[in-house]
Amino acid sequence: MPTRSAIQKVVFVGIVFFVLSCGQRGMPTGGAKDTTPPKVKGSSPGNFSTNFTGQKIELKFDEYVQVKNFQNEFLISPPVPVSPKYHLRGKRLILDFDSAFAPNTTYSLFFGKSIVDLNESNPLDSNLFVFSTGPVLDSLTLSGKIIDGETLEAEDDMMVLLYKNLADSAPQTQIPSYFAPAKNGNFRFSNLAEGTYRLFALQDANQNYKYDLATEKIAFYPDPIEIPTDSTELKLSTFVALPKNQKVFKPSSPNIGFVQCTFTLPPDSVYVTDLNGDWPSDSISSFWNPSHDTLKWISSAFTAERKFKIIVHADTSKSDTSNLSIGKKAGALSLQSSFSEQAKNNFNDTLWWTASEPLQEIPDSLIVVGAGDSAAVAIKSGVFTSKFFLDHTFLPGEQYRVYLPDSVLKSVLGQFVPA
Repeated sequence: MPTRSAIQKVVFVGIVFFVLSCGQRGMPTGGAKDTTPPKVKGSSPGNFSTNFTGQKIELKFDEYVQVKNFQNEFLISPPVPVSPKYHLRGKRLILDFDSAFAPNTTYSLFFGKSIVDLNESNPLDSNLFVFSTGPVLDSLTLSGKIIDGETLEAEDDMMVLLYKNLADSAPQTQIPSYFAPAKNGNFRFSNLAEGTYRLFALQDANQNYKYDLATEKIAFYPDPIEIPTDSTELKLSTFVALPKNQKVFKPSSPNIGFVQCTFTLPPDSVYVTDLNGDWPSDSISSFWNPSHDTLKWISSAFTAERKFKIIVHADTSKSDTSNLSIGKKAGALSLQSSFSEQAKNNFNDTLWWTASEPLQEIPDSLIVVGAGDSAAVAIKSGVFTSKFFLDHTFLPGEQYRVYLPDSVLKSVLGQFVPA
């Protein structure tokens, strides 16, 4: 049997995965592959418009689209307190924002690869949308390079942040005035307002735009920056400033069903002192983030605006007494796949999905159609896990469809992945 390297020499290796709900089942009809990305035919407000006063943005496309991995792909600068809710209606995508936008501010929306067409998952041809809540669009720019301070390699997983607040503590206490992702060591801010800013960069492992984890890689420019600036390119070097002592931050509740607590160092042990006697310890599931410095508690007992009085202990340290109030809104259950355009040739890699919250019901198998056949393929997963794997070997040069029926994935909070 030929080896993987031998196969790659003689054929183009490509696997395309489609995750479809029951109502979308169907075999490919053949013909030339669709390589045309969806295009925006119109919007409300219009792109690059001014004096916008609403809280809803609507984009109309030239074809039907689907939304993938929205929470990780969508960015808005300056940031808003709560990410928008979205829904599709025909060929339109509607974004509903929780609160009014700041006055006299230019906003830039980046959709990344979250909007794709139905047939071949071609991403949106232009993923930038700009509008202003004032009479003019800010148009100044700032660019630079960012490298790892030890290896001198280009950084590719950093958020570069600008603050109008010049205090040294601003990255720890406030969300930035603007941000831009670093790609291949390069970053660029656009649609900036004139002024004086402090420049900071952050790995942002918990995606809250604040420097609150000791293990997060950071970088900063030593002096305030005037925009517009005479400097053609700024340079930043990253490092990790590990603390010497454990600190426990006050727990918070971002959504119904969730409570989380962050630590400056990965703790060996954590427990909660319940001062009012109503902490639902018997019904709580606990999950750590990958760097083991943020603990998330999940329970159906964490209902909207319910209050608790607790102290969180980690090793020999503890948080201040916290009057914790559960969030008002429920987070939507979503799935993220390991498949991407960059990984489509890695046909020997295991295909997996990660849910936004742990799952208590996962099917035993999914239907996979491809290579001239269809089969029920077993799923590998643990109990109350957010990750599951497809136990299947894929062949090079083939297209595959993976069918995910409606409402077969149920989270510990009783939510289902929407169709």
